[in-house]
Amino acid sequence: MNSIKILSVVCCIAGFLSCSKNEAPVVTPPELPPYESIDIDFSKFQVQQKSAFLYEESEKPNKITNWEYSSMVVGVWSSILKGTMAVPTAAFYHAFNSKPVATDENLWQWTYDIPGFTSSYAARLTALVEDNKVYWSMYVSKEGIDSFDEFLWFEGISMLENTAGTWTLYHSPQYPDKTLQLDWERDGEHVSKLKYTYVREYKNDGEPDSFYSSFLEYGEQDMNFDIYYNVHTYNAEITDFQDIFINWDSQVYNGQVKSSNFFNDADWHCWDDEGRNATCE
Repeated sequence: MNSIKILSVVCCIAGFLSCSKNEAPVVTPPELPPYESIDIDFSKFQVQQKSAFLYEESEKPNKITNWEYSSMVVGVWSSILKGTMAVPTAAFYHAFNSKPVATDENLWQWTYDIPGFTSSYAARLTALVEDNKVYWSMYVSKEGIDSFDEFLWFEGISMLENTAGTWTLYHSPQYPDKTLQLDWERDGEHVSKLKYTYVREYKNDGEPDSFYSSFLEYGEQDMNFDIYYNVHTYNAEITDFQDIFINWDSQVYNGQVKSSNFFNDADWHCWDDEGRNATCE
């Protein structure tokens, strides 16, 4: 009798293990990198947010304020990013409203339409998980006038824990050149550091792109000025690169800027919470 019971238990265990072995492992898709990893919000640093076009009477019309100059420097980059990244950033934004499916072992895919444009765009985002890293590829296609099949618009690598990563953005289906490299770091729930580097060597006409190797670095810091921008950019007036350093308070809106080329010195130049030039403390 005991032998029969033991045999029954062994059979039950064997059957359970057999069933378990045939079941597919429980897997979950990787977390999308934060949207800010590809599109930092510059709106607070735009002149429309404050009365930034303020001049001292003695300065009109020959000199712009320290705030206006700083805003213009960042604004140049903001314009470049909006023009180059409008479709790919929209494609990435709408991935957060789409559910992925597993297409292969460790491979996930998001497919969806991209609303908000007069033309019809569709996106396919893939994520391959390997060795605690996620390899991302964003393909975009377009129907109608100037249509194109799937174009790899950007790709990237992120840590599986989503603490850091990098993106590479290509210019367009017509000119599939590497154009921007984005390196990002996350602190908690938001991106605390993001560096845009312009890596396109030649313009559409084949001429060397003088903006090549320019960069803007955005970051948070534990100081009175909680945000910084470090800018290395080509200046056509001097036909050379220049470095510009900006610190500002994202709540109060006062700040400081250093630009040896513009100010002809190595000092900090400040503005107050109304955008007026101020003495640096």
